[in-house]
Amino acid sequence: MAGKSSGPEEYDDTAPALQLVPDADSTDDNFVRDVIGRKTDEAVYDVGDTASLVAYIKGLLNKGGLGEPVTKTITFANLAAAANLFTITGDVVVKILAICTTSLASAGGCTVSVGIAADPDAILPATDVTVLDAREIWKDITASSEIESWTSSVRHYVITDGNDIIINPSAQVDSGALVFYCFFIPLSSDGDVTAA
Repeated sequence: MAGKSSGPEEYDDTAPALQLVPDADSTDDNFVRDVIGRKTDEAVYDVGDTASLVAYIKGLLNKGGLGEPVTKTITFANLAAAANLFTITGDVVVKILAICTTSLASAGGCTVSVGIAADPDAILPATDVTVLDAREIWKDITASSEIESWTSSVRHYVITDGNDIIINPSAQVDSGALVFYCFFIPLSSDGDVTAA
């Protein structure tokens, strides 16, 4: 039935957008249970599993890449092996880019890529570290200047079965730093992304 609900949280489902504001004394657990406990067109989630519900709501708030991203900073100090960037739970859609904060260097020369263990360059292709300079945006094989189109340059990727996101150097990266930004949408009820 349309209209206002009774209870500590007020919302009006006849409004253009769902309005939902917790009481000042609401705990995260109670707020999540009240939100998900209501029937939705998408699914009904087990209100006993608060952690997965929090992850689900967090991902929904990120829908369209407008929410707060999960971030991970990698400061290179002779890194020569793959390293975890983001830990994935369940099935998710992700959108990732990196901003170089300190120019990368490799005396022996190498490339870096981002993907999953089975496909290590699926998200960001193998890129010569010498082109990754401070303040540039890394979203494809050629790092760019300090401005990029969000919709045409940064792709969405579906990741299933909890495959973690890794950075994969082909040889040793001596120095430099990258900040990775990961926006995500959960597909499964346990879908979540956290910094590794």
